[in-house]
Amino acid sequence: MADPTIPAPPFFEERQNFKQLLLANKAPKPTGNTTYEEIVCVGFQPELDRLEAVVHIKQPVGYGGDICTPGTPEYVRFFLSFDGGTTWQDQGLTSFIAHDIPDAAKHHIEYAVTLTITPRKRLCRHPNLVLARAILSWNIVPAAGDPDFRIHWGNRHDTTIQIAAARRPPLKQLLEEAQVKLPAEIEEILDPKQEIATVEPKPLTFLQLQALYKEQKVELHRFGFATALQLLENPQVLTAAALNKPVFSKELSIDVAAWLKLLGEPKGDTSYEQLDCVGLDPVRSELVATFRVKRGSGYSGGPCTPGSLEYITFWADFDDNGTFETCLGTAAVRVHDFGRMIPEGGLEYGVSLPVFLVPYQKLCTAGPRLVRIRALLSWHKPHPCASPARPPVWGNAVDTWIQIPPGAPPNAGEFPGYLYTVCEVNMCGINPSTGLTSLDQPFGGLLSVSGEIPAAPVVTTPGRFKYKVAYRSLDPTPSPTWTYLANDFWVWVTQGAGVGIPTTSLVLQQVDAGGWYTYLEYGTPVSGNWRRVTGPNRLLGYWYTARTQTARWEIRLEFLDTATSTSYLASPQVCPDGTRSTVTVYLDQSEPVPYLSPNIEVSADGNPPWNPAKECDTLVKGVVLRGTYSVSDEHFRTLNLYVEPSGAAHNTPVTPSSRSYGSPDWVPTGGETGTWTLNTANMDACGYVVRLDVWDRTILNCDADGWFNATSIGFCLKDK
Repeated sequence: MADPTIPAPPFFEERQNFKQLLLANKAPKPTGNTTYEEIVCVGFQPELDRLEAVVHIKQPVGYGGDICTPGTPEYVRFFLSFDGGTTWQDQGLTSFIAHDIPDAAKHHIEYAVTLTITPRKRLCRHPNLVLARAILSWNIVPAAGDPDFRIHWGNRHDTTIQIAAARRPPLKQLLEEAQVKLPAEIEEILDPKQEIATVEPKPLTFLQLQALYKEQKVELHRFGFATALQLLENPQVLTAAALNKPVFSKELSIDVAAWLKLLGEPKGDTSYEQLDCVGLDPVRSELVATFRVKRGSGYSGGPCTPGSLEYITFWADFDDNGTFETCLGTAAVRVHDFGRMIPEGGLEYGVSLPVFLVPYQKLCTAGPRLVRIRALLSWHKPHPCASPARPPVWGNAVDTWIQIPPGAPPNAGEFPGYLYTVCEVNMCGINPSTGLTSLDQPFGGLLSVSGEIPAAPVVTTPGRFKYKVAYRSLDPTPSPTWTYLANDFWVWVTQGAGVGIPTTSLVLQQVDAGGWYTYLEYGTPVSGNWRRVTGPNRLLGYWYTARTQTARWEIRLEFLDTATSTSYLASPQVCPDGTRSTVTVYLDQSEPVPYLSPNIEVSADGNPPWNPAKECDTLVKGVVLRGTYSVSDEHFRTLNLYVEPSGAAHNTPVTPSSRSYGSPDWVPTGGETGTWTLNTANMDACGYVVRLDVWDRTILNCDADGWFNATSIGFCLKDK
């Protein structure tokens, strides 16, 4: 329910009744309405292969309810184009949940989404600048593979990003890019997938930078910034004689005193780079910032050099006194010169920083917790944590508001764990009685289980915590015993050491002698070393279910604090329909069963009489055919009827061409029996099949495609 004390924003009635209007085909045309939400920035973190988008939530209401309700999803689908926008490659979907927050009427709240991708990398001699597109859609999933998806609520944002150079390219790629063809007798004994390490690039010297930028109008106090900082950090070099002489070296004439004065009076020059957006990714508990590199030169060298680092430092004003007293850490990303290849709008980069917000959480019943965040971009040198109000020499600061997700902060010394998702479906979105999702979806095949010990980052050394993933059958009655996962699996982890660029690596998870997996996350960027499980996010295990495991099953997590030898079950989560610490899932392990009757009937014009087609008969082009179809399944989703080959049929449709569970067809969950018809008037004389494809609603192997099955019947057409 909307808060009656808050004035309704524009289009509120359409927004509130959006799903009902869709069902009645009365929804407004998709125009990309950004009254309520808008993607404002998209960036790329080259070293981590992460696409990141920042979304503004603009209105106090219109998101399905307050933070104690399920809210509504904001979906973002990313695309890349390697040919200037002619074609687009779907990179995947991510999302966050938005809620009604009254204070959004005073200032927008910024959220972020993150998606790790695997783009093709090239050698550094081939700058890899590509177009990126993000599509924001409220409450409707943007269609896969459709870069021109028509948006009702939300928008599309295009930008240009830089993909990092390949540092260990496979031999095959190395030879292709070098345009080298090996003799056949040599090629057949080499492994084309063997990775070849490239040499570490060497930074350019001051004189090399001077020569590089002589004709590119890059100021001395820009390309000489690193040298100036070295002079400041080594005051013994700054003798009175040196400061009074305009000659810094034999090679270059510099007024050293004027040069260093620029460093002592920073004003935040944004002519080379500019910080634009800051948001919180609530799924990963990371602050995300995006900035724009504006010029083609001035970043200490091209992609075959180390280039230079852009640092972003984050602060929080938890006590809301305007001082930004809490420094949350510094993240970095590497940038390079791209000369004339840089587009008019520049390149957009992103950085992310894991943040420990658990001590500042409060229960949803206490209302939303909004916090002001400051992010400051500083080129080449990280900004000191103690100076949130001081501008950098190169860069700028941006302030924003974020919402800290609700939760109960643990007591000091306690480390409760939580179960979060199954196949990335939040446990609060799975009915505890039926085991189906809010879209009436069961599960099947491989299931992923994620969870977290939120207070673990206060521990600065790895390996203190352990965990187990257990499951049991609930039907026909709950099993008295639990089965524990013990299979090996790989996860991607991101780790860092204070200020700098983090690294990613694969880690093999195996149970120890006691049947426990090791919990991998610990530390924060402020405390020094840290590590997070990022692929899939907060993954704790995979359950490879069997075909015989059907109906309802329960999943739970167990945790162990090895420092105190304390073991405990996952703590309950507060959901709109109550609290729960375990999750019930319904397993559907069967494909739908499609059927097409072999008995086809023929009519001259689609009206009676209908006569049975004779076996092996060739039908005359122009007649109307009909037959019966049926599909049965426990959780039917959709069926498609169509003719093959489509070219000879000139795309003549079968009626009905599709039927679905739910709107607008309202086919029951168990399927249906119906009649199909086909007018052959526009079809060529040829042999054809009518094909029936069927899917169910199962989240199969953590993918929403579901179980699939198909059948077909054939017929032939001849000219009169």
